[in-house]
Amino acid sequence: MKLQSLRRDLWWKAFQWSARLNRPGLAAWLLDRAIEGAGGSAVSDGEPANILVLDKPGMSEDARAAFDGDPRFRLFVLDTVGIKAFKAMVSAFLPPEVDDNNYVNDTPAAAAGRAAYRAFMARTWAALAGRRRIDAVLTGNYAYYAERELQAVLEARGTPFIAPHKENLKSEGRGAFFIDIYRNRRGPFAGRRILVYNAIEREVQIAAGIAAAESVTVTGMPRLDRMHAWRRLAATARPAPSRRPRKKPESRSWQYGRSPTRRNSRFRNQPYRRSNPTARSPPPRPCCRHSCDRMSFRPCCDSAFTGDVPRRR
Repeated sequence: MKLQSLRRDLWWKAFQWSARLNRPGLAAWLLDRAIEGAGGSAVSDGEPANILVLDKPGMSEDARAAFDGDPRFRLFVLDTVGIKAFKAMVSAFLPPEVDDNNYVNDTPAAAAGRAAYRAFMARTWAALAGRRRIDAVLTGNYAYYAERELQAVLEARGTPFIAPHKENLKSEGRGAFFIDIYRNRRGPFAGRRILVYNAIEREVQIAAGIAAAESVTVTGMPRLDRMHAWRRLAATARPAPSRRPRKKPESRSWQYGRSPTRRNSRFRNQPYRRSNPTARSPPPRPCCRHSCDRMSFRPCCDSAFTGDVPRRR
């Protein structure tokens, strides 16, 4: 845990100081070292497209379900949770009050910071393009404030910036609430396309003016495709032959006047003739010199107890 925290702090300081010192070449070198391969492509006729996934929980599963194993694409991953590259760089330009839900900020400091950050990211991505080819970028939500200026930079370069939304759980009754947040606090999308799980999220984004209707597509949840394929296969498959269940042997404790439900209690050997009048008494057993017609742990007749009868253990 301490090593992970130290690693995260080192990456943060490195990216933050590269932005403060206005060193886009250093920032591009750090990004190139932070990007990892997510999976190789199979043999294909042409050169596969390189897709960079800005990785977050849920986003990586959808990207792998959609592209992994397809020979036309090769996935690369930038961990935006353990390596907060863009948040570290944007912290050198934007004031701290600017975040995901407060990006539409008209203060002079916020406007100047956005312009400076966009210029820095344009030079950084140009330097990164000289190190590796990236054909498209995927992120988990269009509204991440540290990636908003990157959207405009990539679209200006002709590189698609696509946002497969992983936050889509909105009810119809809360649509007006999120429309106000999207329109007045998050602002419009500057990338190429938004992919959503359901029609409710699409209608909310279109009503808020985030993107045009043709730029928002309902795709469902890609990481559930395998489960739905299995469900359809199981529905059409031949049902397995049912086996006749074996009859569970019944308890015979009722024959001797013991309740089956009291098997582990301290009253297990006491009769329950009152609650079960049909129960049969156990066979007579000597409890002293004479035979008795019921069980007892002590002499039940008037004769004195003698030691020739073995004691209960």
